[in-house]
Amino acid sequence: TAGTYTIDTYARGSSDIDNNVMHLYGPDNRSRELESDDNDGTGRYARITRHLEPGNYYVKIRGYNDSYKGYYKIRIY
Repeated sequence: TAGTYTIDTYARGSSDIDNNVMHLYGPDNRSRELESDDNDGTGRYARITRHLEPGNYYVKIRGYNDSYKGYYKIRIY
């Protein structure tokens, strides 16, 4: 359904990655990047808020660099 959505990453526990980057692709295209974010979420976590039309969207999340490894949670609302 068309609407404004927030895709958010946040802490899961004490061994969590503390700096990540998010890339949003689509609609219905895994290589067309719509937006990326580094630090718009809590702390140094990524967050994207965007109006989306119907279709399939793809999210890629990675550590800020190779030394940032660990866990995180993701939510869409």
